[in-house]
Amino acid sequence: MRTNANNHCPHLPPTSGVLPITHSRPYRAECGQKFYLACLELAQNQWEQGYPAQALLQINKSFMAQLQADAPITQRHPIAYKAVYWIIQSSHRSHEFLGNPVRHYQHLATRMNFNQPLAELRVWRAWACHHLAQAILPADDFPRDERQIESEKIQIPDISIVLAKIDELSPHRHEVREIKKLLP
Repeated sequence: MRTNANNHCPHLPPTSGVLPITHSRPYRAECGQKFYLACLELAQNQWEQGYPAQALLQINKSFMAQLQADAPITQRHPIAYKAVYWIIQSSHRSHEFLGNPVRHYQHLATRMNFNQPLAELRVWRAWACHHLAQAILPADDFPRDERQIESEKIQIPDISIVLAKIDELSPHRHEVREIKKLLP
């Protein structure tokens, strides 16, 4: 296990020491503010240990949190699009193993578990992250899953549709604005 492999992500809450991968588990049933914060803390911790792909997975988990409209926690720690963008960009620049976020978010959006909280909203959040990843990463090195697109007849939604759906489904007034700030 690596420690202090990366500097602090400025868009995630600070942590100290190494957190267990089960850090968010005690709050999973509640799936509210404590769960949200624990997921973001674990994302920070994974990032700091040098595991950017794991950090992104923890941010994905934070998207399940059922938070009231503009909950106080989102004032301190907005829905983590800036962290997604920052981690992808920082990892790519430093050549850290990141997997393929473009493909990852495509798969997340098209294979969502609808038995988990906020599934429909999370589909659109995954598409937003897909578009963010595509804006950062070179398409030749980080391609979409064309085989899945062809075999499952998937239509990648335009970002304007993604933003409209998030605006419709999300209780957070600033969520779409935060995404738009990151898009080219």
